[in-house]
Amino acid sequence: MDNMTGANWTSYGTCGAGTGQFSNPEGLWVDSSGKIYVADTGNNRIVRMDDLTGTNFTSLGTLGNGPRQFSSPAAVTTDAAGNIYVADNANARVAEFADMLGTNWAVWQFPLNYLTPDGVAVDSAGRVYTTDSLQNQVIRADNISGANEASLNVNYLLYINGVYAPSGIFVHSDGTIYIADTKNNRVDQLFDMSYDDQIVLGTVGTGVGDLSLPHAVVAELESKNVGVSAVTPPSLKFPTELVGIASPAETTML
Repeated sequence: MDNMTGANWTSYGTCGAGTGQFSNPEGLWVDSSGKIYVADTGNNRIVRMDDLTGTNFTSLGTLGNGPRQFSSPAAVTTDAAGNIYVADNANARVAEFADMLGTNWAVWQFPLNYLTPDGVAVDSAGRVYTTDSLQNQVIRADNISGANEASLNVNYLLYINGVYAPSGIFVHSDGTIYIADTKNNRVDQLFDMSYDDQIVLGTVGTGVGDLSLPHAVVAELESKNVGVSAVTPPSLKFPTELVGIASPAETTML
């Protein structure tokens, strides 16, 4: 849709495993050229298409833990060079590859049955971020090798300094980090891998300023308007800032 009024609402896809079909897709990303990427979770693949008519529908992945394989991929993003990153959830890893052929496949591997990558983001310096809903943490490394791995894992429920089952993550070009802090029913804004100066928005509910199990978050590059996908009920909400209120006339706006 064009805006939060729902103008020019467009949908694409049916349930299945073929071209133009998806199964429980979770992650969505649009790159700088406008190409759309989907983490087609139930089909254990990544899909790319040019637009919402499905032009040049291309997929990569089968079920497994080898190169060019995924197990319940949860999120997808790209970096400035066009490299693709996937939070390969059930394989406990983040995968990076250069194109939809899986060229230059590399992974940042975590211990199986201990950590579950749910979100993935890359900052302007090429550092890779992921969220771990199982261990309630955000993890960053210098690159896909996992070099200089650092984590934020203070996980006290509803405390300012902590996350609880985080899922989506987005890093703005200025380095600001936004986290869909799912079971705290809020979005967190951080300015580094630290809870210093943390800003949060949201309490559980359906009214202005409320969220319910937010799953994904994105911020516009210029205005820094923040978009949040939330469930129960399904919604897409856009505050102008994490400390402000936007367009109160819109029932779907925070």
